[in-house]
Amino acid sequence: EVQPDGFLQGGQTLGSHGGVIVGIDLMSVSLEPGQSAVDYLFCEYEPASLSGSVWSDRDVDGKQDSDESPISEVSIKLLNDDGVVVRTTKTDVHGRYSFDRLPPGIYRVRQQQPDDFFHGGQLIGSHGGLAPEDDLIAGISLFGGDRATGYDCPEIPPASVSGYVFIDGSIIESEFPIDAADSHQYRDGVFTSDDTPIPGVVIQIRDQFGAPLEDGAFIDGDADANSVVFTDSRGFYQINGLRPGVYSLFQSQPEGL
Repeated sequence: EVQPDGFLQGGQTLGSHGGVIVGIDLMSVSLEPGQSAVDYLFCEYEPASLSGSVWSDRDVDGKQDSDESPISEVSIKLLNDDGVVVRTTKTDVHGRYSFDRLPPGIYRVRQQQPDDFFHGGQLIGSHGGLAPEDDLIAGISLFGGDRATGYDCPEIPPASVSGYVFIDGSIIESEFPIDAADSHQYRDGVFTSDDTPIPGVVIQIRDQFGAPLEDGAFIDGDADANSVVFTDSRGFYQINGLRPGVYSLFQSQPEGL
């Protein structure tokens, strides 16, 4: 048989008069005069496909909104049911990947977690499966002609927090002590050109209950190195690489103020 375009070779079966399967798409049979040999069959498979997307899921809802950016160049591996890698590809500029011309079988998809993003889960697509661990979807059963879609990996971009420490205006002159709670009556709390920045002030970020952060709160996995920062010459500080969540900020009161 000449293998037909658009199909995958599925084997061949000897018919009524026996013979030998010589190779792919090739059988040999010996016929005597007047014999009619039947049921020499060539089986062909319509190929299947499997696809999905990877994107920056800013609102962490598992759906790609119009204002959420695709993530390109993410490595995606296709494995068989024994865990052996059969193909590898990368997401394109639209964050999409696809494996085409697949024979029927049970497959797994594994994503390599992209740098600078927190793991945001994986979505089971149109042909089922399960997620036994991060960045892995297993048990995807494909038959001939199946088009499995929606095997997606939303990723969570890190957050940041920043601000200024400054002397708000000139010295307040008063005959009586001013309670801190009443200071807004004298100053606006907005950093403007006539205010004085305070460098070298210690700023610490903690969880919403005031407890120290664990490594998993930061994209680089190092809470000790990232939980404490100092204001610069402009009085500015910034804490980057945070997992989205609720945090508390603590300032060490500047000396003399």
